[in-house]
Amino acid sequence: MNPKDQQDVKMAFDILKEIWNLPRESNNKNPGFQQAREALWTLGKLLFHLIYPFLCINLSLSKQLEHLSAAAHLTLTLYSQAKKDFIPSELFIDVMIMIKNIYFCVAKCKVDDLEGSFWIILLGTDRLEELFGILHTMVGNDANLDFLQLVSWITGTTKVSNILAKYPQWDRGPRRLKLPALTRDTKELPDTSDHIKPGFWRGSVQVKLVSLQTSWRRGHHLAQKDCPFVIPILDALEKGGAEILSPNRTLLVNSPLSADDVNESLDSFLFEEANGGAGHSSPSQFFHESCVDVENALVKATLEDADVVQTFRQSFDRKVMVNRT
Repeated sequence: MNPKDQQDVKMAFDILKEIWNLPRESNNKNPGFQQAREALWTLGKLLFHLIYPFLCINLSLSKQLEHLSAAAHLTLTLYSQAKKDFIPSELFIDVMIMIKNIYFCVAKCKVDDLEGSFWIILLGTDRLEELFGILHTMVGNDANLDFLQLVSWITGTTKVSNILAKYPQWDRGPRRLKLPALTRDTKELPDTSDHIKPGFWRGSVQVKLVSLQTSWRRGHHLAQKDCPFVIPILDALEKGGAEILSPNRTLLVNSPLSADDVNESLDSFLFEEANGGAGHSSPSQFFHESCVDVENALVKATLEDADVVQTFRQSFDRKVMVNRT
């Protein structure tokens, strides 16, 4: 990451932090100013609940899930009222899928290993990027990585990663910007505390101590406590059968988007440049189809070996448990 990118990321984080620390009251009694400040304060609450669980190393897994539940309820409320004028539909879908994914992963961990621990910070791509960094170091910084080198050394990178996880004092990570870890009062911890590493997390992350339904409901109440205006809106949405991915009782994931409902981000810009604005309904569909094509090609090339085919011939349980029945 070059110095300009580091400055941009640090500036973005500082702006987010200033927004969620913005006091609600002000001496300026101008009605327009008061409305704008109230809107920023509400946005700050949403940003806080969405980002804080990944930064505060003192939070337990239950508290992390509560904050994410509060973020989901606030996002659903604001999107149901303003639609694309609040955030693009694709960004709304991404936020909700991220939160849903975390809850589902914790639920699967409770079924698979009730005595285990779960860190939501491991659900991102940080560990994959670190693994690639180790692999690229083994290959040489002045050489491009090819498929043969990947196959030959991927096991070694896993061993190196495990060693560094066991002895974190040996880890001298890339000289790149890392978001600061926060205490409960949102004070930044020294740089020696890396919130991304599970070894530095102080809160309890044992899944046996988590009740998903309780955390979800507590997050609901937390959103109502922070922003009382959401109470009648959420009640109306619940009575109308709305869900986090279906605020209007219509699943947004595969729904066509209007021309002005676009995500003005770098990904969307690259999508328009690559696709010419035709043939795909959204950037996510474009990248999904591209990934599928690559995966199909890799599988086809791999399965040419009959021995490899035999290893994939396994039986799978096609039944899904619902309410333990």
